[in-house]
Amino acid sequence: MESNEKTIWDLLKKPSDLRNNEVDPYEFDRRKEDRKNIKERNEEYTKILIEYRDYFTKSLSFKTRCKKVSVFIFLGVLIAVVLAHCISIAVMVNRGFDMNTLVAFISASVSLITALLVIPTKIIEFIFNRDEEKYFVEIIRNIQDYDKKVRDDFKALAS
Repeated sequence: MESNEKTIWDLLKKPSDLRNNEVDPYEFDRRKEDRKNIKERNEEYTKILIEYRDYFTKSLSFKTRCKKVSVFIFLGVLIAVVLAHCISIAVMVNRGFDMNTLVAFISASVSLITALLVIPTKIIEFIFNRDEEKYFVEIIRNIQDYDKKVRDDFKALAS
């Protein structure tokens, strides 16, 4: 048997026994490289989380302001349309009206007002996604789970 070959007994030794005798340079370099890679990855994740947090904070602030403005705009348009229809009905009543015309006008007005209520609601739901915060939390949870797994694997290798 050559001197650089390991025997079965060498392979069966505990890692602590090997540490007392000699350190495998390849294993030492690999662990050092693993530590370096984990540190670099952690720094990159930290940068990503900081950038995402800043984006999320700015986005939330912007969306809150826009939501208030859009609600006032939509309410203003709705009130203007309702007032216009009330004025139109009053004008029709004062000039003399046909009951069929009034019924058709009122049903068309109700359809328009309903559309003016539903469409802005859908637009607000689309623009101001309520699940965005949930996605942010999910991203952080996935990163934490991955970090825990990597650290557990790293601890298992170290022992």
